[in-house]
Amino acid sequence: AEYMGNTDLHSPSVKEENRMKLEDFIKNLRGIDDGCDIPADELTAIYERIKIREFKPPVDHVSQVVKLEQKIVGKRPILSMPHRRLVCYCRLYQVTDVTKKEKL
Repeated sequence: AEYMGNTDLHSPSVKEENRMKLEDFIKNLRGIDDGCDIPADELTAIYERIKIREFKPPVDHVSQVVKLEQKIVGKRPILSMPHRRLVCYCRLYQVTDVTKKEKL
């Protein structure tokens, strides 16, 4: 329900006049609780929270690489191609003694 409302209320591809109204949100969620309706006041609260603050997923590593690509000037390599995808950011350091515990 939250994703549906978030997409409809905040997507730039949905025109303002076509955005989901509170009544539509409640109607779309009829009978989803084992055939029963969720109380309207709870759905209203959910709708209002979604309307006020858009849900944005956390940034993943692919999004970070795409942002980096956009900042590169000149001939741009396509860093986000599957075979070049950055898996994670790693910090490398030298281990002098494998038996000694070190702080990272």
